[in-house]
Amino acid sequence: MRLSRFTITAPLASLAGSVILFVPSVTFALAADGKSTARAANAPPWESQYKIKPDEKTRLTPADVVGPDGIVYPNWTKCGVQGGIPEVKVVTTIEQFGARADDDADDSEALAKACEAAGKMGGGAVLLGEGIYYLDRPLTVRHDNVVIRGKG
Repeated sequence: MRLSRFTITAPLASLAGSVILFVPSVTFALAADGKSTARAANAPPWESQYKIKPDEKTRLTPADVVGPDGIVYPNWTKCGVQGGIPEVKVVTTIEQFGARADDDADDSEALAKACEAAGKMGGGAVLLGEGIYYLDRPLTVRHDNVVIRGKG
């Protein structure tokens, strides 16, 4: 069965000039036989095939987590860095190399020089102050233990 899909997004509407109403988008699927279904835009685009009934708990593995909807989700609770992300000392700032936030200028060279300086010091964090920095070219950090950290 072939489905045609289209999405309708309702615009913001003003009621009596004081209330704003937002209606989320809804996706409709129209089957070849003319029957249609609708679902909210935040719903998954498929019906889960991996549902567990209360009497089927033997099918679970230690990595499975059963949600309140009966859908089995992967267990991500053990992911990440053991002991948390290490604290890295700030060794320089991008401003020390000529960058200025919110000035619409290319800050690529300043960030490259700041990362190079941090690498030559054995690593550490390069701190970017609050604001917008424009990078008009790719940046390759060539040293280990260099972290680019934003303040804002």
